[in-house]
Amino acid sequence: MSKRRRARYAGSVRFYKHLLIACIVAAIVVPTGFCAFLAISNRALSRTVEDLEAQVTELQQSAQITTASISASDSSSSVSENAAESTEEEDEEEKLSISTDDWNLFLVNEQNFLPSDFTVELETLPNTGKKQVDARIVEPLNEMLNAMEEEGLRPVICSAYRTIEYQTELFENYIDKRLAEGWTYEDAFYKARTRIAIPGASEHHTGLALDIVSKTHQQLDDAQADTKEAIWLAEHCAEYGFILRYPEGKEDITGIEYESWHFRYVGEEAATYIMENEITLEEYLALAE
Repeated sequence: MSKRRRARYAGSVRFYKHLLIACIVAAIVVPTGFCAFLAISNRALSRTVEDLEAQVTELQQSAQITTASISASDSSSSVSENAAESTEEEDEEEKLSISTDDWNLFLVNEQNFLPSDFTVELETLPNTGKKQVDARIVEPLNEMLNAMEEEGLRPVICSAYRTIEYQTELFENYIDKRLAEGWTYEDAFYKARTRIAIPGASEHHTGLALDIVSKTHQQLDDAQADTKEAIWLAEHCAEYGFILRYPEGKEDITGIEYESWHFRYVGEEAATYIMENEITLEEYLALAE
């Protein structure tokens, strides 16, 4: 179109007619297209929302299942723990069913002197120089000694039942030796109390206690603890109802110095508990109070 014709057309009726038609078309097409775009977008958005809702529902269901599983597990664990605690408590109660009236738990020490009317049926042990013990402990004692000999050990019973008269003699002899060494009587007496025991307060009066040493080392000294016999006894005596009566580190409770050779019959149940828990007869009996 030439410049002249374009100039004529720009302000003509035809121009405005075409412009009007273009505006009408634009007014129709643009909103329609925008609406179509919105519809398509809304449809896509709806699908996305639906997908998200489905995923959320799955996650919620999964979470509920997991929570239920955890709750069930916790509940089961709680029940198991409670049952275990209950069982432990019941076991503990069974272990601690202690009767201080039992003959094998008879306690003799400086706080519990031998009653004046005390009696015991004694039995002489063979091959021990007429040493005697309570007749009721002969069988478990022999079983223990035989087990030691089968292991190639050589135990020797150097002391068993003692009368109060014999205990008095031992006690006074110990004091006399200390006095001869220059000790004061007070110091000698105090030391004797922790090594020999005051007459009437010795477990040897009961027939339930005895001193066992190694045939290769028969001195009642610190070295006795290192003998094979003493080591074996400390590990196995409870199996036969005996305990190491005066263990190391318990002197403030027993009142007697550590004696690796002194064993006392208390019965298998009490012996097992005492030795496993590394306590004394005094501590064991206190659990019954």
